[in-house]
Amino acid sequence: IVNNIIDDVNGLSIDGTSNGEMHIFNNTIVNGEEGYVLDGSAGTMMNNIAQNMSGDSYKNTGGLTTATNNLSGDATSPNDTYDNKTVEFMDSANKDFRLASTDTEASGNGADLSADANYAFSTDIVGNNRATGNGWDMGAYEANRAIYRSVGTNSAVLEDGSGNNLTISGSIATFSVALPNNVGVGDVIEYDCDGDNDGLGS
Repeated sequence: IVNNIIDDVNGLSIDGTSNGEMHIFNNTIVNGEEGYVLDGSAGTMMNNIAQNMSGDSYKNTGGLTTATNNLSGDATSPNDTYDNKTVEFMDSANKDFRLASTDTEASGNGADLSADANYAFSTDIVGNNRATGNGWDMGAYEANRAIYRSVGTNSAVLEDGSGNNLTISGSIATFSVALPNNVGVGDVIEYDCDGDNDGLGS
């Protein structure tokens, strides 16, 4: 069970009762009754989030072979370090459960599962790459990252991309038209590769 968002479920959101070995990775459960209820099921649970549950966020997880980096809004996480944590989402009121760039609880605190023996993966729910130098995030979405400029010549946009196509091959970015000569230390390229027009790429 990987990269899912489960919102406002009246009952059990993920029910492992009487199931065999389960692997539950990078899910986000919000606004429900009970979150992850496994009733002694074997398997692994990693990088999951549960927030704003009326009952237990995690229940009967003792049978798992491995349970790490699971975050809870209450005191029921199988990992005490991540009990009673509040995650900052982009816009919870409007059901946007992407991690906000300002979040410090789930962002960067997940375990890297790109080589996991049970189920290796390296993308989030919408196909964005995880662990791009900022650490692997918990939950279904990999957070956008805030951009901090160290030194710059000015705050003006030097080039907006209109009529100047950008091609990326490996670690090299090539523009169809040369950029201005006053590009300096601290200037940055913002590439909205996920196409959501939020000004932050991934």
